Amino acid sequence: MAVSATDMPVVRAREACLRSEVLLGRLSIELPCSLAASNLGEFNPAFARQVFEEALQARRASATEIELCQLRPDTVLHGGGHFLVTTGGAELEEQIPPSLVREPDRRHEILGTSRPAVEIDAACVIVARFGEGTWGHWLGELLPRAALAEYFRPGFFRFVVPGWITRRRSGGSLGDAVRDSLAVFGVAEDRLIRIDPTHDYLLRNAWTVGPIWSDHIPHPACLDILRAIPPRIDPVLLPRRLAVRRSALTRRLANEVEVLEVLARHGYTGVEIGTLAFTEQLAMFREATHVFATLGSDLTGLMFSPDGVRVLAAAPEDWCDRFFYGLCQLRHGRYLEIRGPSEPLSEAPLADSSFSIDPERLDELLSTVA
Repeated sequence: MAVSATDMPVVRAREACLRSEVLLGRLSIELPCSLAASNLGEFNPAFARQVFEEALQARRASATEIELCQLRPDTVLHGGGHFLVTTGGAELEEQIPPSLVREPDRRHEILGTSRPAVEIDAACVIVARFGEGTWGHWLGELLPRAALAEYFRPGFFRFVVPGWITRRRSGGSLGDAVRDSLAVFGVAEDRLIRIDPTHDYLLRNAWTVGPIWSDHIPHPACLDILRAIPPRIDPVLLPRRLAVRRSALTRRLANEVEVLEVLARHGYTGVEIGTLAFTEQLAMFREATHVFATLGSDLTGLMFSPDGVRVLAAAPEDWCDRFFYGLCQLRHGRYLEIRGPSEPLSEAPLADSSFSIDPERLDELLSTVA
């Protein structure tokens, strides 16, 4: 369903909706200083000051309200794989991928492409959005939207999701974990509307849930709702110290064997958490008092960690992702970090490069989080 996109305005859902309601109100919260130690200053002192003086120090954070918005009956989710949405003659800001924010011509090309159209009348929440293929974005940003909609309107909505998450694979996959995470929060597979990137979708009764994150933290009341899900695995069977092995092929520890040996001496159990069912991932983070992981998606499970969790993150020398710092602060945890030199890949971004860390320094840091 091609649209004329020339000079189309960009609006937020609350500005373009028929009606909205506040699910969770504004909150102001005092965050503690969680930073216990980091060797980032040994590699880049200026970068270290920028990261840690701003990110992990004690501060007052403000979480904005989260709204449920009903969009206009002319809402279209456009194909092409970017999940662009138009409504009321405007583009929906929340659906524009960061890579296309400054490329209006490219967005207009996508919106102007003619595709077969599918009309959907059911009341449905749009969960398909950029970042859906990364576990951290799914668990930290998208799943909470579906969970909130189901919590406040149980059984009322269907949910618009990328088509790939409904395809089961032997041995488990990201799609399996995404689908199973929805089921844990009450959304069964028969309530999912799978979208195909070769089609456009005219959504006559579309709804959207506002952003979960603001001021570098997820809304604390949203986390309370997510964390209230009853445990399904006997906690006695679970390790208390997790050494999370990275499943992704990027940003891997080049000397992982040595690192795991050091961690094992300190009582950590190695777990490739990305291969586990969502219920297992959830249970492990709920019970773990200490977590070692590469800075990245594997740390999103801190949303479910107990208060006072000890976090030891490994990262390349010049790379930062602030997404996880606020999670540690909200849990009143202690955050330690160990950096190491990158091994840059040819023409690859820094975030994708493998790196190594000093086993002796790691041993010293582990001794401080007993």
